[in-house]
Amino acid sequence: MKKFFTLFYCLLFSAQLLNSQSKLTGSVTDFENKPVFFATIVLFRQSDSTMVKTATSDKSGKFVIENIKDGSYYLDVTYTGFKKFTKSDLIFPKDNNTEISIKLENTDYEIENVVVKAKKPLLEQQSDRLVVNVADNITGDNNNLMDVMKKVPGIIVIGDNLSLAGSTNFTILIDGKTTKYMDMASLLRDMPGDNILRVEIIHQPGAEFDAAGTGPIINIILKKISLFGTFGTVKMSVGKGEYWRFMPSVSLNHYQGNVNINGNFGFRQAGYKEMIAINRYVEDDYYSQISDTKYFGQRYRGNLNLDWNINTKHKVGFQSSYVEYNGADKIDNITSIDFSDITIQDQIINTANNNNGFWRMGSVNPYYVYEIDTTGHKIEADFNYIQFGFDSETILSPFEELSNIAMPRQRTLQPGKNTIIVGTLNYTYPFLKNFKIQFGTKYS
Repeated sequence: MKKFFTLFYCLLFSAQLLNSQSKLTGSVTDFENKPVFFATIVLFRQSDSTMVKTATSDKSGKFVIENIKDGSYYLDVTYTGFKKFTKSDLIFPKDNNTEISIKLENTDYEIENVVVKAKKPLLEQQSDRLVVNVADNITGDNNNLMDVMKKVPGIIVIGDNLSLAGSTNFTILIDGKTTKYMDMASLLRDMPGDNILRVEIIHQPGAEFDAAGTGPIINIILKKISLFGTFGTVKMSVGKGEYWRFMPSVSLNHYQGNVNINGNFGFRQAGYKEMIAINRYVEDDYYSQISDTKYFGQRYRGNLNLDWNINTKHKVGFQSSYVEYNGADKIDNITSIDFSDITIQDQIINTANNNNGFWRMGSVNPYYVYEIDTTGHKIEADFNYIQFGFDSETILSPFEELSNIAMPRQRTLQPGKNTIIVGTLNYTYPFLKNFKIQFGTKYS
């Protein structure tokens, strides 16, 4: 009977939690009452303007925001070429299951001359991705790549950080190549916005992106032949907590005709101190533990990347990166034991734990792309060589203070070296409008 009431209470409590979550639905149309596809909908907390939930409208212009906690909110709806729409005074659970009809108004521009020319639509829904053709639609007077990303539907920019439909679990590629070891903040600021041809949002990546990560992919496609210039950034960050921190970095991006070169180098030296005190009873025995941790570390990172568009069909390039870390931490631990049994001698154990670690990783990734035509019919060859090495030493030295006894010292060594070699060859043949065939082989 007791188990039955416990189960009933848990079910009732769960039902109450579910009931406290609200839902908001709506539709987005333009001034001609046509549905707006992929408009960005953001729900903010009324009290401090914190972003709470995000959504995008589907092909019919409809959206759903679920699992909204009780409270006061306001809603922002944005889409390129239209004025921002704001709906205030949303209060949940009072407005639970409310359906909002949103009509966006055109942005007003004053122009003297109008030139009509054929161009691609802003959005194209393909079989495996949403393509945002920014070159003819939203680049305009943008200074850099960050300005372009602010206008891509579904992408939210806060400071130097990007989110896709409210999630930061995504991977950014440039021309299908990884940006994992690049300084993305500098790249977003330094790359000219007029360099961007289109942005592809791939929510369910196929086999060709098997090494890119588990979430969606934002693939930034650059224009093939342009004169971009040279851009660079030098930064120096200094901070102080318990210890000083230094973080200098330099990046250089050169975009000239068919050749694109970018690289960056950074250094970080930091330290911190942490103290933890734990008091606990085990039956009638009392344990008091104090841990004092001091950490110091240095990290070097650098990468160099080159793309060469030989012509409109052939492209070669390579990406290279190097990361090195060297750190040490010392943990001094004092454990005092007060036994309830007076026949057992109490103990004070001092333990010195010294850790020294070093690791480095270098990678080289040459590749070749043959674009047979402009429909996406292509052959891609890719080679990756990655070497990872590490070496760590841990020395544990315990000492019993009351009896003046040094316990056996423990020393652990952990050296290692790994080499990863991966080669891929992929063939893509698109046919009809939203279908394509892909073949590939991989060696690792």
